[in-house]
Amino acid sequence: MTESVSTGRGGLELILLRLSQALAMLGGLVLIALTFITVYSIIGRSIVKTPWLRDIDLINWWRPIRGDFELIEIGTAIAIFSFLPYCQMVRGNVIVDFFTIRTHPKVKAALALFANLIFLLLCTLLTWRMMVGTHEYFSATFKQSSMLLKIPIWQPMALATGFMSFLTLVCLFTVYRSAREMFGQGEPLGVSA
Repeated sequence: MTESVSTGRGGLELILLRLSQALAMLGGLVLIALTFITVYSIIGRSIVKTPWLRDIDLINWWRPIRGDFELIEIGTAIAIFSFLPYCQMVRGNVIVDFFTIRTHPKVKAALALFANLIFLLLCTLLTWRMMVGTHEYFSATFKQSSMLLKIPIWQPMALATGFMSFLTLVCLFTVYRSAREMFGQGEPLGVSA
């Protein structure tokens, strides 16, 4: 309660911020897991390829993880989609403000509104196409899967589509937030999570 009063954040903004933070933390945990998988597999490959290391009984069981590249591909995509809502929520996207650095906060809010509207349209289009694609993969008679681990393609795609849907909801809120700032006091000077 005190955080929403001190930062000026309303209930919906705080809920979206917390959800996007949790999603970003999940993405971070996925990246940490992918790092361990990569390191484990690299060490396993060196042991397999080095004859004198294979002879050491203590580590001769160590092998690379089968299908590690598939796990890395899927995990990286999931992590990227999980970071996008938080980045949008805290205004973390790259902004070139060379020409607008000295403009009035209401002008900055109007430009942010325009950019957020374009991003909302783009996210809505991508979410729609991802939903169609996920449905196509799920309902196909021949189910596509990864080559080695046989992970059905629709499963990680459905997860990424869910994250993209949440990003679209966050974009809808940021359009509202920018419009409110444009007709209010303008965009705040310092934005912190």
